[in-house]
Amino acid sequence: MLKLQSFDSFQINQEKEWREIVSGLEGQNRYCVSSGDERLFVAVEKEGGIINRFVRVLLRSARPFEIELVDVKSNEGIIRIRRPFNLANKIVVETSLGVIIGSVEKRFSANHNIYIVNVIDDDICFSIEARLFSPRTFSIKGADGKICGAVVKEWGGVIKEALSDADCFNINLPADWNDNIKLLVLCSTFLIDFVHFENKLWR
Repeated sequence: MLKLQSFDSFQINQEKEWREIVSGLEGQNRYCVSSGDERLFVAVEKEGGIINRFVRVLLRSARPFEIELVDVKSNEGIIRIRRPFNLANKIVVETSLGVIIGSVEKRFSANHNIYIVNVIDDDICFSIEARLFSPRTFSIKGADGKICGAVVKEWGGVIKEALSDADCFNINLPADWNDNIKLLVLCSTFLIDFVHFENKLWR
């Protein structure tokens, strides 16, 4: 497991191949997660077989997925992020051995985009929210409702946003949060990317 307790900020950059950008075909999502100048891990969507490729092309950002987090130093997969094949926008985060760490689920709201984060072992529940008129900034709110961090989708400029759906996010959160809480915030960013920014013209 990664040791994240010394970090209070992260950057997530989606990596796209030129053949995806030129063809417009949906490929496997791939992200690099770093903090400052230090690369921590890569997140790679599992390809699967022919059926999975068909589902990816057909459902695009609404598709089910499994993303593996790979530790850059050891080159070992340490975390799995699963989005089931159902109507709910939800992910389950577990270790490579199948031990569930927690979950993130989008809840309905008329004027907010709200994600509820549940941490299993610590019995902690908090939210990540964005107002409809500020769709790029998701505030992290503790159980007491106070804002304690943010997930921000960076604007890449007119040309980059027009040519590619490769997204970049900056994350800030309390340094004293434990590894599992920080990990779930990181993983929630992948779901937020799929739901709000993948294949969206207004990105």
